[in-house]
Amino acid sequence: MSISEARDVSTRHSADLHRNIAEGCDFTDDQWRAIEALYDGEIAYTDDRIRNLVSYLKELDLLDNTIIVITADHGECFGEDGMLAHMVTTNDAVCHVPLVTYGFEEITEYEGMVQHADVMGTILDHVGARTEQFQGIDMRSESRGYTITQRGWDRASENLDRFSELNPDFDDAPYHHADLTALRTPEFKYLASDDRTELYRLPDETADVGATYPDERDRLAGIYARWTGTAGTPGYTDAEPRRAEYSDAMKRQLADLGYLVD
Repeated sequence: MSISEARDVSTRHSADLHRNIAEGCDFTDDQWRAIEALYDGEIAYTDDRIRNLVSYLKELDLLDNTIIVITADHGECFGEDGMLAHMVTTNDAVCHVPLVTYGFEEITEYEGMVQHADVMGTILDHVGARTEQFQGIDMRSESRGYTITQRGWDRASENLDRFSELNPDFDDAPYHHADLTALRTPEFKYLASDDRTELYRLPDETADVGATYPDERDRLAGIYARWTGTAGTPGYTDAEPRRAEYSDAMKRQLADLGYLVD
């Protein structure tokens, strides 16, 4: 496949995500390889830009007095759970993101599971900022046994409705039809919603193994129940969900990024 052909495939992949998902992510093996290769190229480009930034900090004699954190808000699905981009699912393809730190040895030496709030809270405390608003651990003295990811139902339902509009044969049964919480340990991922619960033994996220590992299922269910009753409770009590207001230009930009459903 030529570079121009690969570019055309990648454009088709991203230009109409909802239709591609509705039609079953119907790409050939060669097309998938092209899409993933261009994604890898984007990562390589970002890596090069970061290298230039670090070199510039070194030239300014600022590197030794700078903490650098490189991470991402989400990953991308390439067919996992029948999805593209970062819609509907809490699959590791979306939730397990890179994290690189430099300049703060007490966290660069940390080993274990971590969430963004942990990194942010630990660094802000290190520089003397307020941190009482964060739920994360202090990575200098604590470690965590699980991470939490949540997916709201409002936007997920809009996406699923859109897939069904584009393809009446689209099967939405595999997806939780409610707010979804994913509790992940190094070995397992527990999904819980008002719809149902599931347990996966990682890296496989296709087969529910709750019946095979009932003790682990029940242990994680207990953690989930305690978490939702404390830290997982929203800090507001409005009767109606909070919704932001956006300008038409912002709506178009968010739609282009896949955050709004037409």
